[in-house]
Amino acid sequence: MSSKTASKRVKTASATPATDDFVTIWREIGGRLVPIIGQRGFAALHNRSLYTSRADHPFLTTVHQSGLSAVDYVALQTVLKQQSDEQAQAATKAQLQIFYERLSYLIGESFTERLLRPILDTYSSDIAPQKAPDDPP
Repeated sequence: MSSKTASKRVKTASATPATDDFVTIWREIGGRLVPIIGQRGFAALHNRSLYTSRADHPFLTTVHQSGLSAVDYVALQTVLKQQSDEQAQAATKAQLQIFYERLSYLIGESFTERLLRPILDTYSSDIAPQKAPDDPP
């Protein structure tokens, strides 16, 4: 999926999840993906999305550690709580978008959608990649 297509998938809503919800989203995504791609595979994708997101959200640099084989949820929560709600949401949205794109590339968009949609829809459509209206069902 191209970055242009993926950005069309982001839907704006008025509900804004709390910083704790952002970390919970990552924990739940990990819970779904670790049985499929392993702890190291999930950590690698998560760290890659952190690395890529830090260009626009430099505070994520303190969380990204390329050598980790597990996601450091405490470090992520700590750094997000130090930001304004808007900054934390924007960083999480960017990271999720990148993660979604990478995972879609690896396992296919349909499978990614089936795995992640229930989690993302639970918290907020404001940070979740969405199907564009012109995409087939």
